[in-house]
Amino acid sequence: MANKKSKKKEDSNKRQKVKDLTVPELSGRHSTEKLLKIAQQIDSIIANFKFEKVHKAMTALDWRWSLPGQDKLAVPSVSDLICTSRYLLSKAATGPERVWSTGGLIAERYEDGGLSLLFYIDHTFDDDD
Repeated sequence: MANKKSKKKEDSNKRQKVKDLTVPELSGRHSTEKLLKIAQQIDSIIANFKFEKVHKAMTALDWRWSLPGQDKLAVPSVSDLICTSRYLLSKAATGPERVWSTGGLIAERYEDGGLSLLFYIDHTFDDDD
């Protein structure tokens, strides 16, 4: 009996992960299996990314974001960083654009379907030919 309940809960969790990645404009573009694989990739990245380290750097730099429900700019919490990262990774994984970024966080989808999440403090380049 416990095995059936465990299996039902696991199936329900899988359906929720797929649902979280499903938006109307993507209907028919990705199979359920593909969306589940993407959800697993995102979960792995979120689990292994050093959000506390990013939060510490942002706090030290007084790096503020405009956050929903707040009248003033504030350093994002670890939870804010995780939610924003999950959103960026989902968009990069399933959308037409391969790179999504905001507030120093950059999510990218590679040609092979792999995903990455970066936090940049500074970046510059010279495009002078």
